[in-house]
Amino acid sequence: MIHIFIGPIAEIIKVAPVMQELDRRNIPYNFIDSGQHAALMPDLCQQFGVRQPDVLLRPQEDNIDTLAQAVKWSLKNLFDIVFRPQKIYSEIFHDQPGVCLIHSDTLTTLFALFYAKRCGLTVAHVESGLRSFNMFDPFPEEIVRLFAMRFGDILFAPTDFAIENLKKLGREDKIMPIGANTVLDTVRYAREKVESSLKPNEPYIVVTIHRVETIYFQEKMLQIIELLERIAQNHKVLFVQHEPTKNQLMRFQLQSRLEKHENIELLPLQPYLSFVNLMTGADFIITDGGGMQEESYHLNIPCLVMRDNTERVEGMGKNVQLAQFDPQQIDYFLENFQSLRREDISEGLNPAKVIVDTIAPWAGEKPVTHIDFYNQHYQTHAPHEITQMMQVERRDVISQLLPTETAINGPTLIVGCGRGEETETVGTGSSVMGTDISGEALYQAKQLYPTHHYFVSDGHTLPFADNSYGAIICSEVIEHVEAPEKLLNEFHRVLQKNGNLILTTPNWLSLFGLARRVGEFILKRPIHAANQPLDNWSTQESLTALLNPNFNIVEWRGIWFFPPIGLGHRTLPMSLMIPLHKALMPLERTLQPVLPGYAELLAVSCQVRNK
Repeated sequence: MIHIFIGPIAEIIKVAPVMQELDRRNIPYNFIDSGQHAALMPDLCQQFGVRQPDVLLRPQEDNIDTLAQAVKWSLKNLFDIVFRPQKIYSEIFHDQPGVCLIHSDTLTTLFALFYAKRCGLTVAHVESGLRSFNMFDPFPEEIVRLFAMRFGDILFAPTDFAIENLKKLGREDKIMPIGANTVLDTVRYAREKVESSLKPNEPYIVVTIHRVETIYFQEKMLQIIELLERIAQNHKVLFVQHEPTKNQLMRFQLQSRLEKHENIELLPLQPYLSFVNLMTGADFIITDGGGMQEESYHLNIPCLVMRDNTERVEGMGKNVQLAQFDPQQIDYFLENFQSLRREDISEGLNPAKVIVDTIAPWAGEKPVTHIDFYNQHYQTHAPHEITQMMQVERRDVISQLLPTETAINGPTLIVGCGRGEETETVGTGSSVMGTDISGEALYQAKQLYPTHHYFVSDGHTLPFADNSYGAIICSEVIEHVEAPEKLLNEFHRVLQKNGNLILTTPNWLSLFGLARRVGEFILKRPIHAANQPLDNWSTQESLTALLNPNFNIVEWRGIWFFPPIGLGHRTLPMSLMIPLHKALMPLERTLQPVLPGYAELLAVSCQVRNK
């Protein structure tokens, strides 16, 4: 089962696209609400078209707005985690093992991590790898992040910055790059569904301040109020107030000062779609929230971040200015905000889809994909005994071509991993990521080889950072893709300098290739192995030309030299086929390095160049 454990409004805003994608594929999940923002959850769920929570940890209908409420709520969670694990497993996780999706760096994140680990679930952390490198700024978020990164099993990293931070923590084998934060999917959805609420007819800005390290310090709040009064001379100021912010302003006797200003309008929290609509019309945004920083980045709106540090790189140096409560930084922003825009705003990434592709194998039902042919193949096709013998030989050759574990600088990516058997070619101490076009294949792979990570991909666009893998294995795949050049370009991009590529593909200049050509001549039509949609074989010469732009060829091997005498169901009986194959194996292994260009399968070891 997939369990989604969230609480604050920022988490539902960013996790809603994942829930939408799960609903779109009819994949079941258990939606757990910690109750941190219980009063706001129903409306947000309605706006995003997702169902209400299945489990409510806090049945009260109000938000946690005061420090006393937060302490009481935290102590109750800690008590349950320590003393009531069986109750947690039964009442929260419904006695169903699986994966628990947690998000970001809030107290809900920390308690969800503890709940899931206490019950033996796999933990997938969304927005992993963000760091401020200051334990107390922000507090306690930086500490929560470190816990989630240290104990998470799947770490969904949104940026190269996040990936590098996780690597420094020694978590390379847990990283799953997703290309961007899920707020990209959120903003895309909001812009499509945006409500046509009224906007001011005059220039205006949008402000929201809510972080603990800001609102509990009078000096910082006074500086922000004086800044808003200054801006209000030329702009309408729409100050959207969280309840804790309002409480602290009243405590510092600053709320009445704002209320008296005719050009500052104080607003309660807005429905999310209305809020996005307000942001799209603003001249700029002032916030101390990381979520709004990311939203401003994707909306391409200038943003002044009222913090000393930020763990997010989105927009920095483009449309985002970090204030650091420094008057010079603030003045620079106010004088230059009109020029603070992104140049490239095209974004075709879909982080929520990558997340669902990855966690789908944990669902109670098998994952649904559009690749019907390959799903049906893996549902119905049981490997023949002769086929199994041939595949063992193929994997042995790949293992021989693959450098030793100590020589590979980084994890290994297996493209077209099928049911996971390809992982046997890699040493047990290596970190392995498997991809395949078939969700059905990966569902089986997760059952057979649960220690590795898998996600659905056709290989043409890999959601990994540049230089993130030490080796790639791609066996009997390239002949089935529409654009092999694009596939190899992606391999070159994600491989590290001097990284290794092991590739195998069927060979026209073999007895099998000759038999296929004869068959096609007689039948007057193409013949594809197992009726696959694409089946474009190569020769040693054509494969060399394909690899040449980006790879140096290190070594060739041939696999399967014996004649195409069938698998026994049309020619010889199995009682003769198996001994015959075994008898031919010594000759097979002698010919592999000597005549690679005439075997059924070409196997080549390459090394990255031009990096």
